[in-house]
Amino acid sequence: MDKKDKKQHQNLSLHERYLALLDKHNAENADKPPEEQEGPQIKNEVVKKALAAVHGPGKLDSLAFLSDESLDKVLDELAELYDSDQHRLGWTARGGFDTKEFWERSYAKAVLPHEWALPPSSLLKYEFRDVSMHRTTTTARGTATLDQDCPRAAKTLVLGGGTSTLAQALCDEGWSDVTALDFSEVAVKRGLEMEPSVNWMVGDARRLDETFSDETFGAIVDKGTVDAIYLSAGDSCTEDVGAVAAGAARVLEPRGTFLCVSLSAPQYLWPLLQCDAWDIQQCEVRRLDGAFLYVMRRGRLKKK
Repeated sequence: MDKKDKKQHQNLSLHERYLALLDKHNAENADKPPEEQEGPQIKNEVVKKALAAVHGPGKLDSLAFLSDESLDKVLDELAELYDSDQHRLGWTARGGFDTKEFWERSYAKAVLPHEWALPPSSLLKYEFRDVSMHRTTTTARGTATLDQDCPRAAKTLVLGGGTSTLAQALCDEGWSDVTALDFSEVAVKRGLEMEPSVNWMVGDARRLDETFSDETFGAIVDKGTVDAIYLSAGDSCTEDVGAVAAGAARVLEPRGTFLCVSLSAPQYLWPLLQCDAWDIQQCEVRRLDGAFLYVMRRGRLKKK
């Protein structure tokens, strides 16, 4: 890609990039004989609604007519496009998604709840395909529920609560002790006013040890914080993602689980989430319809 093409690509909005990618997918599909085509043509009108998943609760339900294999291919291409911004196009941190100032401004203007990647309901029970890179997997799709990895009785931490309804949804579904953390005072003030059953706290997910003692939580759920840091493409984004993972391991009880919902593909994000405290053979990466779910399980004993 020459400098002119690179500049033009970077100036496109994310939605325009997705639509361009899917236009390419459609064109390539149309050139194939009918028996080799991978699913029907995907209309831009449908895609615009489906890709509201990036900025709202629309999700990918509108693409339900695609076969599992074809849908997985499209979703993998979308995830790859996200990562290409950082790894191949040198995307810079223009948005400042890893800064407190950006989110204070955003939340001050927010009127409606905003959900990153998936609505909370899509995590309560979901279908998935195991795409773990560190162990042998099968291509079969499975079904799981959130409380299998995040028990309702466990003291649970939601990272980067923002304006998401995830923490409140957990309380509504029977989780008995839920804390939501955000470094934005605006978000926490809103949460305290609107979600009194959630224990809202101000704190930075990159420095969890400054807010919580070791082995405080049975489970931690993140849906957007790691992506906000990673996709900011700031100078310290990889170290900061590692700090979130290491901090999560530190404040988890032995055998506790860190669940991270992300749009970033495993070949990029998985290495950044590693730390010595994880029981690596019990960790996995699940491909959901719309995102990846990184399931990081802490070992039985605290590392000395």
